[in-house]
Amino acid sequence: MAKDEYKLNAKEQRFADEYISNGRNATQAYKRMQPNSSDGNARARGAEWRAKRNISEYIADKTRERLNASNLTAQDVLDELIAIGFAKPQKGVSKQFDRLNNELVLDMEYENTAKHEDRLKALELLGKNLALFTDKQDVNLSGTVVFVDDVPLDDDD
Repeated sequence: MAKDEYKLNAKEQRFADEYISNGRNATQAYKRMQPNSSDGNARARGAEWRAKRNISEYIADKTRERLNASNLTAQDVLDELIAIGFAKPQKGVSKQFDRLNNELVLDMEYENTAKHEDRLKALELLGKNLALFTDKQDVNLSGTVVFVDDVPLDDDD
């Protein structure tokens, strides 16, 4: 959908785009629009703006478009959480360029494991996904319910 289809004004468009790009922080998105706003006001107004139907629909559609463009699946996310949660080594690359001479100064590959806090968070998210931490029990019953009307009425004396 185009911007016009969401009926966003310029400030709403800016807020929504900032919200998406900053990692979904409504307070910071509002502060980018209104830098002199207090933290409390930005938090309240950011939450209000995020809840507006036209803005939330725009954000949902743009997020879906980004996920579709990246070909990212739920399984990809779960696989990555598993790797982090169970401390599987993650590979990375680091490169440094000398911009004056336009030369590659350092090209290095490395492996590391996630910090303890990150591992716990990943395991928590996995547990929530698997509904491991719920006190609620799902019970499936089959059969028919029979109501028995054997409570005497006051009139039956």
